[in-house]
Amino acid sequence: VHAPECATSKWTKAGDIWCLGLTLLFMLTAKPPFFELLLARPPVQPIQILMKCAMEKLKPTMPATLRADVAQLLDCCIQHEPSERYTAQQLAQLPIFTEEDANA
Repeated sequence: VHAPECATSKWTKAGDIWCLGLTLLFMLTAKPPFFELLLARPPVQPIQILMKCAMEKLKPTMPATLRADVAQLLDCCIQHEPSERYTAQQLAQLPIFTEEDANA
């Protein structure tokens, strides 16, 4: 799914950050973001999901079982306003990337 701003303007680097968050969510859950909408009757088409993201500020469902640092990463990526999304440099400073994991 494209970043919400793609429904009304051009692509930016912030759009890449949105897509990173959705890709990570897909990898973590093994389900595409907005999976529940694709299963609806009638199913919601991808372009409709994009419009819902843009106009209704729809965000994907986050599993409650995510570790706090993973949830923080996804939240920093999946913000409707491009200016509120972290940059790649800001993401690299998050604890998930900077703190050593004792379980590693």
